Amino acid sequence: MRYLHLALLILPLAACTTETSEPTDLTAPSFAKGGNADLDSHANWTFYRTLSNATPTRLYGDGRGLDGAASTMAGAAAYPGETCGVRGKLFNTTSFSNSGDAVFDPAFDPNNTACGNRRLTVSFADWAGGSEISITAFTNALNVWHDAALATVGGSKVQRMGFNVSGATMPCGSNSPVLRYLPEYGSGVQVTRLANQGAARAWEVQSTGAHTAGCWETVKGKRVLVSTHYLPFHAMIVEVPAPPGGW
Repeated sequence: MRYLHLALLILPLAACTTETSEPTDLTAPSFAKGGNADLDSHANWTFYRTLSNATPTRLYGDGRGLDGAASTMAGAAAYPGETCGVRGKLFNTTSFSNSGDAVFDPAFDPNNTACGNRRLTVSFADWAGGSEISITAFTNALNVWHDAALATVGGSKVQRMGFNVSGATMPCGSNSPVLRYLPEYGSGVQVTRLANQGAARAWEVQSTGAHTAGCWETVKGKRVLVSTHYLPFHAMIVEVPAPPGGW
């Protein structure tokens, strides 16, 4: 399983070789021990072609719905949590880490293609290597379940978020590239608690500020910032509660 240790420093678009140490405040959820039932919720993720204010996004979905067929929602792509090889999970109980994170990977199990190969798309307006690239990318929205700022409908907060990219060469190369958004440097993500969908919780996640992501690669075991790019994105997370007794 892939989990993120996120850091970001927003610098000009020109290439650079700035090194930074990884922050210690972000840790991966741990696994359950010895046969405990999995009581954590699953999570369906939807990525949109516009922000909530109609600004076009540059990191978006593959145009398919939950079943892998062409999406019936204009400008949206939906991914079924823990189905068809998609990782979509909420660590919201003590059965695993209880971190409260919502995690996502469209191709967590690349051998499970029952709904087709699922991907994300990232569109660079400022890179000669190609404007639209198909990628797989692991990400997590931090502590959406437990955070007091998100306890009630309409509550929101700005936080960091990153996408560990695989299966593509990015502007920062192909050696474990990562796209990162950090609020302390002008571009975080805003998480907002939405109205429940029945018994299921829901959240909106979208880039904010300058909508700029840093593109990092790994050099000699360290993250190196190579370039920054205007990459707005907009997603919705909907809980799929565990059945009685767990999955």
